Amino acid sequence: MNMVSVIIPVYNGAAYINVAIESVLEQTFKNVEIIVVDDGSTDDTKSILAPLIKAGQIKYFYHSNRGLSAARNTGIRAASGKYLKFLDCNDFLYPKQIQLQVGHLSGRHNVISITDHVLLFENGEQRTSKIELGQSNQLARMIIRNFMPVHSILVERNAVVEAGGFDEEMKALEDADLWLRLLLGGLRLEKIDYVGCCYRIHGNSLSADADKMFLMKCRISEKLNGLTSSMPKSHMDKDTMEGLLTNNFKLIEGCLARNLKPEQYLPSTLANTPAIYLKHKRGIRNVLLRLGGVKPYVRLKHCFNCLRVKNYRTFLLGDEINWRNPGN
Repeated sequence: MNMVSVIIPVYNGAAYINVAIESVLEQTFKNVEIIVVDDGSTDDTKSILAPLIKAGQIKYFYHSNRGLSAARNTGIRAASGKYLKFLDCNDFLYPKQIQLQVGHLSGRHNVISITDHVLLFENGEQRTSKIELGQSNQLARMIIRNFMPVHSILVERNAVVEAGGFDEEMKALEDADLWLRLLLGGLRLEKIDYVGCCYRIHGNSLSADADKMFLMKCRISEKLNGLTSSMPKSHMDKDTMEGLLTNNFKLIEGCLARNLKPEQYLPSTLANTPAIYLKHKRGIRNVLLRLGGVKPYVRLKHCFNCLRVKNYRTFLLGDEINWRNPGN
């Protein structure tokens, strides 16, 4: 069977790293290499890992603190497996996940295997997240929101390398950015019916930093709009265009709510939105966009919504991740 490279970035993760590694060692699928990338830890991480390094159970790499994306890319370069599994140091896998996913991908190409997962909260509460892919447009859904943790995925290494790996400028949502590029490149998600991993929810996680998350959403939007602006209309179906438009308007409006200049953070988004709208929509908004441009239109819409909906601006400023129903 083809080897799987499990890449575990760690930064001051001494309290959790052993659990993550043990969950890989206990997999029913044994043709696995474990690559731990220490992203400049200052705690006891290395001393805790020393017995595993000495026993040859893990490959250990250390570099100065450069962030999660850089650590994962270091692991990708060191990986020799056909498939990649990304596992954060404070999360863990359930025993049959890799075996089932390798079987799922065997003999197939351009498929990303995904499993369901458990959310584990700091108070000990657990909730199973069942992801329903259904018949919906996967790219359109992913544009709106990333609905899967990174370790629910198994993907071919070559596909990730060809997509350019993780964007090292991304300080959050780096996995969503990669999945979007893979889907734009023609890959598709397929789910197997297994709860494959556990995702710990910490109050101090990056996902809880709403301002940082917003800026990273802007960066992803700029990439998407740069890529889609040069694509033929025939390559972008109606659902994808609807998702992109919804995302664009929401982010421009989010800039207004934060008193940020959209032209500074979303120049490609501002430029591409009217073009998409004029190609795919008709009606009064079409006229408004032609006459005034996207920014005045969104500003008018933003003012109307603030008047119509109580706490609308507060909603735009807040963390919009719905941890209670992450698969919806």
